[in-house]
Amino acid sequence: MIQDAESARFDTILVLKLDRFARNRGDAAIFRERLERAGVVLMSYNKRTEGLSRSAALLTNGLQELLAEHYSVELSEKTSAGWRKRAEKGLPAGDIPFGYLSAGPSEPPLVVAEEAEVLRGAFERYAVGDASLMDVAQYLNVRGFEPRSKRGSPLFGHKTVRGILANRFYIGDIVYKGEVVATGLHEPVISRELFERVQDVREKRRSASQSNHKGRTNRAYLLQGVAVCAGCGGPMWANSMANGRHYYYRCSSRVRGHRCSVTSTSVRADNVERYVRMMFEQWQQSPDWADRISERSIRGEQRQTIDIVTQAARSSARSGGDHEGGAQRIRERSVDQEQRKATDSVTQVARGTDRQREATDNVTHHEIEPGCRAIVGHCSMD
Repeated sequence: MIQDAESARFDTILVLKLDRFARNRGDAAIFRERLERAGVVLMSYNKRTEGLSRSAALLTNGLQELLAEHYSVELSEKTSAGWRKRAEKGLPAGDIPFGYLSAGPSEPPLVVAEEAEVLRGAFERYAVGDASLMDVAQYLNVRGFEPRSKRGSPLFGHKTVRGILANRFYIGDIVYKGEVVATGLHEPVISRELFERVQDVREKRRSASQSNHKGRTNRAYLLQGVAVCAGCGGPMWANSMANGRHYYYRCSSRVRGHRCSVTSTSVRADNVERYVRMMFEQWQQSPDWADRISERSIRGEQRQTIDIVTQAARSSARSGGDHEGGAQRIRERSVDQEQRKATDSVTQVARGTDRQREATDNVTHHEIEPGCRAIVGHCSMD
């Protein structure tokens, strides 16, 4: 909204109450200053300040923002105290986990027998020490169970399984903000002995992973945060194998508990990045690119000047014809927009140069794998 205001998409923001605009005085002050520089008026339906002097309006708005922040902090404290009191009574202080079913707000959750049985199987498999998180996820998925996911994910993934294996609720403990505060009123479905065996395996693997990463050279992934899977549209995660000797982009959908239609969900990073390098090498600017940019910039300046004058006229009319103040706002806003425009232009040129340099310097030559499919921006590779 603030960015739209600075882009001159509107000249007034109307909120029901000021606490709907911001409940943090620091944020409110920053946003108000940005709106004022953009010539945008902030109005409250329940607390009107039209007709007040600048000092009176400042005092009124400051008090409203202070009360709004106080209300937000007080509400958070009361909510936290309520949840803690509930946890100390032995009731869950949060969502009911997989394996249980709610019996009401004041009652301990009930065990779902089928889910409890498959949970014990999952814990047993991981405790042996040769099953990965994704192995356990697959064990749960093939039996037709679905996680209790707020995102609506139909499949278990490694993050879901990690949370299950670390959840002390299954052994009868109630945890609030990382602290065991009570013994739950619910029936445990996992023995403490089995739970501790699983934690031992998790700790050994964590230590081994940290040891393997020591001394490893950090590799820059050219397409990290950019490449997406051609099969499902999910992000491609960058990772390595064989102690850092091989680097891949891998579809994250299955790991996150989503479906993907592609059979092979990973591709060698070197090969994909080589393809991107070839694209950059073949790309050339048109000879008149500088003139075209200059022409577009001039047209944009003309449109912005018209918008500034129009909005200043409206603001002047609202303030009773303060033409001198309107002219000053026009000058200030024009300077601000020119500065932002210059900064954006320099930034875009620098980014383009850096990306071309990275594409040229960081990619090694290998043959593109047959059947490799990935999407980089709007480009696809088959």
